This record gives sequence, C-alpha cells and structure tokens, in this order.
Amino acid sequence: MKDCDYREEIENDLKRYLDWCIRIESVEEIYGCVEDLEDTELNRIKRKVLAINKILNRLSEKNRKIIKEKYFYGHSRERILEDNKLSKNQFYEVIRRLLGVFEREINNSI
Repeated sequence: MKDCDYREEIENDLKRYLDWCIRIESVEEIYGCVEDLEDTELNRIKRKVLAINKILNRLSEKNRKIIKEKYFYGHSRERILEDNKLSKNQFYEVIRRLLGVFEREINNSI
C-alpha cells in the first residue's frame, strides 16, 4: 500500500474516532467487555481506539489540539492556522509528522 493510502486510512480512522468511542461504550454497557464478544470488527475498532488514545495522551497540548480540531471537530485549515498561530507549511509539517506517529501505533495494535 502506498504512503498516501496509509495516510488516508489513518485520517479516516481519526475522523471516525469519536463515533467509535460512542459505539464501544454503548456495546460495553449492554454486553460488558468488548473483547468477550465474537465481533472481530468491533475488537479491531477497540484496538484502534486504544492506540489513538495512547498517542493523544503522549502529545503536547498544542499537537493534541490540532488533531482534535482537524479530525474530531472538522475545523477548516484556515481556522486551525489562525487558532494555533501556524503558517500553512508548519501546519502541513505537523500533520504529516503526527500522522506517521498514529500510523505506526495503529498498525502495531491491529
């Protein structure tokens, strides 16, 4: 798979993160531990959520804010640049670097 394919997959994972958290929480309220279910897709999603959480917890506050604004809240690039006082080049460099970190952690978890 090409780098751009991995990047797109990781970006899609980050965009689905909040929905995945809600889904996992709902299932666990009803059935208990997700790992006890035979739903391999749900288990794969939970491993991805745990990997994303691990990275988010290790990021600086500024980088965590950028990821949340871009992927969780869907803010425009212009708004993120303004809110975080970044140039366009700085923004893309931060995103490129962070996506690499998320990619390694998510791929190690699944």
